[in-house]
Amino acid sequence: MGSSDSSSDDASATTTADASDPSSTASGIAALISSDTASGATTEGDTSASSDDSSSVSLGSCEPLTLVYARGTGEPGGPMGALVGPQLSKALKTDTGGKVSVQGVSYSAGIAGDIDLGASGSPAMASLANKVLKECPNTKLVLSGYSQGALLVHNALSTGKIEGSKVAAVCVFGDPFNGQSFKGVDDSKVVRYCGSADPICDHNGQKNAGGSHLGYSKEASAAAAKVVSITNSGSATSS
Repeated sequence: MGSSDSSSDDASATTTADASDPSSTASGIAALISSDTASGATTEGDTSASSDDSSSVSLGSCEPLTLVYARGTGEPGGPMGALVGPQLSKALKTDTGGKVSVQGVSYSAGIAGDIDLGASGSPAMASLANKVLKECPNTKLVLSGYSQGALLVHNALSTGKIEGSKVAAVCVFGDPFNGQSFKGVDDSKVVRYCGSADPICDHNGQKNAGGSHLGYSKEASAAAAKVVSITNSGSATSS
């Protein structure tokens, strides 16, 4: 399935189970995420990777592959979060022989960002991604996000803040708009994970991972391998 050129309104690309009432959809997403965040539930899988794997782009280095990642709502651990980002970063570094730059998006990641469907956080992602594309024109850009972070990816692309044709791959976890296309990015370049017990990403009934909304760390290695394959960035090909 190819990408879809939907409206560039800040709340675009938001067709969900109740597409006739986007505000209701947003409120439902926010309530579910708030409940998970407030519960203090522990994550599943490996959460040992450092959340400090997020500085290489800001320091000006250019690698063959660049990951720009946005954490989920209320997630601790700095811009890369703690539940998925550090594990994905670690796996990509292993699979590429270290030839990857990683940067977490600095944004508030509050409930308001769920209500506005990523519109308030997407400018920060776009600014970072466009900086990468300007300063490292030969790098392959990967946009990634978990939960609200996935909304940032949708919004940044649907509103034209980032040109989809310049994105090498998209990788999302627990995406509230699970199953929807990313404007300008062919679906063959998209990696999605939606847990079998994750109500936040189950709007379209598409599940391809086990576990809950807090359990995606265990999918990081497989996700990294898919991204490397899509971008042809393995250690044997990126030297």
